[in-house]
Amino acid sequence: MPEGIRVMQATGNDLQELSKEDNPGLRWIAKKRGRIVGGVDLSPLEEQGDKNSAWIISSLHIHYKYRRLGLGEKLVKETICYLNRIGADEVGLYVSPSNTSAIKLYKKLGFAIVNKIPHNSVFKEFIYLRKYVKDASVYTS
Repeated sequence: MPEGIRVMQATGNDLQELSKEDNPGLRWIAKKRGRIVGGVDLSPLEEQGDKNSAWIISSLHIHYKYRRLGLGEKLVKETICYLNRIGADEVGLYVSPSNTSAIKLYKKLGFAIVNKIPHNSVFKEFIYLRKYVKDASVYTS
């Protein structure tokens, strides 16, 4: 990862800097010299009986100047560690089939393509990947 970039859970001030959404989830960000250069959003899947059992990564975004430097991997690892700490069972995400670099990253981090996609007509053209996080060994360094 490039020098001078920190990854952390977003705070109130950071969230004001980012786009305002009605997102009940959490956000981790990567900052360099006080400027946000990447982020990942994580939300509980409310269809599940236990709100903490299943989560979804709703977006992963890295400023184009900071791509292919390990920031996306670091951000996703941070979210997986958080989910492990709170006792979540799994995390999933949708990705476009054409985004082969993202698919490769998620597979590297232990996500698997799920053939039976959770019902969501908005994402029917996307690939769904899932990772079981309970007791997952993920190191963020």
